[in-house]
Amino acid sequence: MKHKAFILFLIIGVCLLFAPGCKKNKPPDKPDKPAGRTTVAKNAPNEYTTKAHDPNNDEIRYIFDWGDNKTDTTDYLPSDSIAKATHAWADTGTYEVKVRAQDAKGALSNPSDGLEVKVVVNQPPNKPSVIGLPFGQPNIRYTFKTVVTDPEGDSVRAKFFWGDGRTPTWTNYYRSGDTIQDTITYTTEDTFMIKVIAQDNFGNISDTSSPFTFIVSAGAWSYITNEEFISSPALITDANRVTGIVIGCSDGYVYCFDTLGNKKWTYPDTANWTGASFYSSPCIGPDGTVYIGDEEGKLHAINPNGTLKWTFLASNDFNSSPAINATGDRIYIGCSNDTLYAINTADGSPAWKYPASAEISSSPVIANDGAIIFGEESDSGNVYILNPDGSLRHKFSALAPIVSSPAISGSKIYFAADTLFYALDT
Repeated sequence: MKHKAFILFLIIGVCLLFAPGCKKNKPPDKPDKPAGRTTVAKNAPNEYTTKAHDPNNDEIRYIFDWGDNKTDTTDYLPSDSIAKATHAWADTGTYEVKVRAQDAKGALSNPSDGLEVKVVVNQPPNKPSVIGLPFGQPNIRYTFKTVVTDPEGDSVRAKFFWGDGRTPTWTNYYRSGDTIQDTITYTTEDTFMIKVIAQDNFGNISDTSSPFTFIVSAGAWSYITNEEFISSPALITDANRVTGIVIGCSDGYVYCFDTLGNKKWTYPDTANWTGASFYSSPCIGPDGTVYIGDEEGKLHAINPNGTLKWTFLASNDFNSSPAINATGDRIYIGCSNDTLYAINTADGSPAWKYPASAEISSSPVIANDGAIIFGEESDSGNVYILNPDGSLRHKFSALAPIVSSPAISGSKIYFAADTLFYALDT
């Protein structure tokens, strides 16, 4: 009996001797309450953060419970490091976000305090566009802008994609409708396609803008004609690369240059020259076709190589620049004979025409739903909104001649007449 007691006493002594070297693993402390937005938009990704301490200084991973029967687990991080996770809720409602920490030995912490998140229906900002110079030189800083509007009037920010591979960054937040800008310095000669997106303060992201072409060239160039240029240039692009710069001249020619200033073609060729001046600016179709009107009432469709595709003849001069619809199968142009024409781009045949009350010298614009908007130079200052089939949807009188083109943002039309600036719904 004494022998057994001695053995038991010896075992207890050995355990007590080595106990300090056999520490019990403790689970991580309760993580901090998650930090992040408390009101978010449905289906919009948002980031949340937390951190925790591990008594044994073990690495920790974090299990985010989003309150919608979904969880996300991070990689292992050093104790006291900030953990991040992103989530988008598919349904509206109120959710409680909690986090647990787990060390490398599998020990789990208690859940964190919950963060209440309200998920609401919210629309993303309207599709923005890039505003800036079309040409520049290397190693000079240029500013590009965008105007971002949000359907609910939420605060918005923008991110410019510069087309040269660099990582884009978000701007600060601004009020809906404010001008947002960012700057860029290119170091090489090339043609860059700049795009921009917008995000509201709920995390919703807009559609990406159409590409804006910015040509960087070290050497400026010029071309001299015998008559003045009144027309503005337009760009022919192919796979987001500028392949031609087109401009009409009052000498009766349309010129096309490459980005280095080399003349690619002149339209018409000398044998068919009529001397009719080109005062309006060209527009370019999706296939690279150039559309431009002259002072004798002829609308010209010019192939990308400078050859004639077709012409359409009206009874008076075209001072208005044409506009082409989203599908590229119809072009619209106003004439000095008080008529807006819709022309089929395939063959130049008229689709329909709409009689205004006076000369149309400003260019039409096309809304997202295909509506055509233009103004006339009468004292009534009528602004017409036509359906794609040529029927009248709405007419507004500004009581002063309309000589400038309207602008469209979402469902709003903006235009000026005399001393007044207007905003109308389409």
